Amino acid sequence: MRDPIRQFKAEFFRALGHPARLKILDALRDGEKSVTQLQAFVELEPAAVSQQLAVLRGKNIVESRKVGTTVLYQVRDPQLYDLLEVARRIFNNHLIDTQAMLAELSAETAPGDAGGIERRNRACSQACTRAARACALNHLTCSHPLLRRCSIELAIHRLDSPRISGL
Repeated sequence: MRDPIRQFKAEFFRALGHPARLKILDALRDGEKSVTQLQAFVELEPAAVSQQLAVLRGKNIVESRKVGTTVLYQVRDPQLYDLLEVARRIFNNHLIDTQAMLAELSAETAPGDAGGIERRNRACSQACTRAARACALNHLTCSHPLLRRCSIELAIHRLDSPRISGL
């Protein structure tokens, strides 16, 4: 079954499916940047940044132009940021659901209840995994005590990331 439109969409979203590429796109939100500026922003080795830029260029997500010896990159279609904003809202909704689940877990486990603790730990692990994925994709860092208890460490992908402290 050949479906070129769906194939194109899948490849496009696959190109957006890497934290370094999302971070590069965040850096380009304010306008074009040189490779050196992007390397400083994403804090990766030059070869890794070049590799990620090649993927984005290959899918026509970014374009480059040369000024002297400097290569400048910019997002080809600014509507991409509308798409990323919709994705951010979807992830926020997932975080709200996870917040409710964690609140229920905290409320239902009584001290000394071994079965409750086991249920809480199992559910906590599932909730933490969902929250970690949503946070990583949404450029957030979470500070809920159950997440800390599960030893989930989340990367901050943007300097101006909002902080979810009441999660």
